[in-house]
Amino acid sequence: MMNGASQPSSPSPLRRLSPADFAPEQLAGWIEAGSSSPAAAGAVPAEGEADGWLVAYTDPRREDDVARTLTRRRFETYVPAMTVTRSRSDVRRPLLPRYVFVRDAAGQGTYGLRQTPGLEGLVRTTGQALALLKGEIVDGLREQEAVGVFDFTAQRAAALRAAESAEEAAKRAAEAAKVFLPGVVVRIVGGPWVSFLGRVDGLLPDERIGIRMKIFGREMTMPMQLADVELLTTPLAWIQKRMLPK
Repeated sequence: MMNGASQPSSPSPLRRLSPADFAPEQLAGWIEAGSSSPAAAGAVPAEGEADGWLVAYTDPRREDDVARTLTRRRFETYVPAMTVTRSRSDVRRPLLPRYVFVRDAAGQGTYGLRQTPGLEGLVRTTGQALALLKGEIVDGLREQEAVGVFDFTAQRAAALRAAESAEEAAKRAAEAAKVFLPGVVVRIVGGPWVSFLGRVDGLLPDERIGIRMKIFGREMTMPMQLADVELLTTPLAWIQKRMLPK
């Protein structure tokens, strides 16, 4: 082999969800650990765990494939999605790329997830316990998707223009732009991401805003309703210790 030739890259390991990725109040209120013992790995979830959602990590662009396979195996799945217009057609895009939420409603245990094409693994805490999302988080995401918080299609934009004059929309946008400047630190006070901290990425149509924050240890920009965020007055040093996006 010639010197300097690139070596084939090995598959990247599953990013493990770490408590350091969250402020303490987020960790307590948003996520909980399931059983991590080998004996329980394929067992029926314990009482209280059946309502939790496992977080599956997939190969790139395999979210829907994994969800369909697991649905056929009697798992309940949810892939949060946003809708956008591309080349005059509306298409769905994953809101959280490479993540699928999985609920073991039938009590099959994690053995039922094995040998799933496109599934790299399950997100775990640093203590190796399975990370479980509480049901209200998934319910909140579903509700926001249903009411159009993640809808960025041309059809929705046209409907908004018809319902509100351009002057009124511009006035409200200008007022919000004076407060929610890019990079400003905010706290999420409503919706599924309540108690999260983040930075303003930019304003979006229909009184929505993009907030950049850490989810599963990765920085992502989440669209949400403007009414669900507030400026944070806590000292910056405290904020930076809570793993805010840079």
